[in-house]
Amino acid sequence: MDGVGVFTRDDGLKYEGEFQCNVPMGKGTYTWPDGSSYEGDVYNAIRHGEGKYIYSTNNVTYQGQWYEGVMHGKVGFNLTVPLKC
Repeated sequence: MDGVGVFTRDDGLKYEGEFQCNVPMGKGTYTWPDGSSYEGDVYNAIRHGEGKYIYSTNNVTYQGQWYEGVMHGKVGFNLTVPLKC
């Protein structure tokens, strides 16, 4: 597949975005079965470049650089804490 598409693996990991030669490549969004998600640059099906990862379990968002699937370089974390009255 070349162009934009959607692919869901048997384990529930879903990718929506650009493909080149059947490989996720370009801009895309990964969504894991636990609700965590990544939106940003993808190279050879790996998070690589600029992107945002949202953890589903602890209200933390990572925005920054990725290198071969690993957080790398300049980073920014955001913690959202719900207010209790």
